[in-house]
Amino acid sequence: MSEKESLPVILAVDDATIFVRTLKTMLRNSPYELHCASSAEEALEYLQGNDPSIILLDIVMPDMDGYELAREIKSMGKTAPIIFITANSTMDDMNKAAEVGAVGFLMKPLRLSELHAKLEEFS
Repeated sequence: MSEKESLPVILAVDDATIFVRTLKTMLRNSPYELHCASSAEEALEYLQGNDPSIILLDIVMPDMDGYELAREIKSMGKTAPIIFITANSTMDDMNKAAEVGAVGFLMKPLRLSELHAKLEEFS
């Protein structure tokens, strides 16, 4: 098995191009393979044939919000930990995240140390 095949895979779902670019830069030299989807539809399509190690989900997206996407992912039988990434997390957001089975939150703008700590915790 090659080194790339053995890396844990992160699926990041966010419609904001700038955030995706930032995430790619932050994880460039990390021990993870990053796959990005810019919509819920793209993420669900990817998940048809793939089982990522961790899923990072934006909450606010145009076609389907992150909570709805998380429910869809769970209904597919996927067991990867889901971490929400958001610019503002209220107690209501945290409760909704727990209801759909998320394991945590990361706040935008992301801090590299917090991202790595959360990824290490769940990979």
